[in-house]
Amino acid sequence: MVTLIGYFPNKSLLVTMPKSEQSGGLPLIPGDQFLVRLFSGQCAFSFTAFVESTIKKPYAYMHLSFPTKILGQTIRKSRRIRTQIQAIVDESSTSVMITNLSITGAEIRTTSDLAEPGTTIRLSFQIEFEEKNISLQLQSIIRSLRPPQINDESLSYGIEFIDLEPEQTFALRSYIHQELVRNPVQII
Repeated sequence: MVTLIGYFPNKSLLVTMPKSEQSGGLPLIPGDQFLVRLFSGQCAFSFTAFVESTIKKPYAYMHLSFPTKILGQTIRKSRRIRTQIQAIVDESSTSVMITNLSITGAEIRTTSDLAEPGTTIRLSFQIEFEEKNISLQLQSIIRSLRPPQINDESLSYGIEFIDLEPEQTFALRSYIHQELVRNPVQII
């Protein structure tokens, strides 16, 4: 983790030095390559940069090469991540798979017909946050239904969470942030 201090357009990025444990205790030298991932508001970016120089005094920072190609992706109104979380729809005791998740809703897949869009359901599942299992039971409304795709027998439902308690919102937000930091490629 580093902080952007500033930049010279088309020349150099100035960033703080990573903590020594993040760089494996090895000194950073000119030519070292980094894959940089950056989250800014509702966008995610990634690019490759090289160490051009390291400055130790009066403050430790480095010059990275200015990126030549930046990959970016707009994130939805609320960050959504790919998941594989087992869940239960309480009304029918139907097992479903949460295939993506945000603090406002999810995509769930099942081979069973749950209900029509507009129907309220209660979704129960567990998430792991900082090595603790947190059980959630969330009131939800089915917003969309996608029929099975070729070579896939499962129905795909888009659901919106409703009437979330502050603790539920906090748990979802914390879990999603944790997953974004651990594995940024999970962003949808």
